[in-house]
Amino acid sequence: MTLVKSMMAVIASTLIIFAFAVSNTAAEKTIIGDVDGDGSVTVQDATVIQNVLANISEPGDNYTEAGDVDNDGEVTSNDATLILRYKAGLIPSLPFGPNVPTTAPTVAPTTAPTVAPTTAPTTAPTVAPTVFPTDSQGWGQIIYRP
Repeated sequence: MTLVKSMMAVIASTLIIFAFAVSNTAAEKTIIGDVDGDGSVTVQDATVIQNVLANISEPGDNYTEAGDVDNDGEVTSNDATLILRYKAGLIPSLPFGPNVPTTAPTVAPTTAPTVAPTTAPTTAPTVAPTVFPTDSQGWGQIIYRP
């Protein structure tokens, strides 16, 4: 009897560990913007957000984690708009927005230009301007004549 209890305890603990490992693996693979969980960010993900916001459908398991594209702590119509803008190529990547932490660029800075920049002339014109009144209030226009 104790052997059976020991075997049951080992099987139960193995199942618990397996379930924990599976849930952690699924959480690690959440793609920001993939609200419907099909493995890619599509226009359908924006539609899911809009349907949930309109109370047409219920949110899925990873709705909040994957749907909060701008990282402001909630899923809003702005997140759906950002997904659509991403799919249209108007923004480079997701997550996107002022609340998303930035990282240092991975590309090394380019070298300094080898040609010195040109400078604008610093001398004033040598001819004094001539003013001609052009309207009844006496406003004029400055015309430079050589």
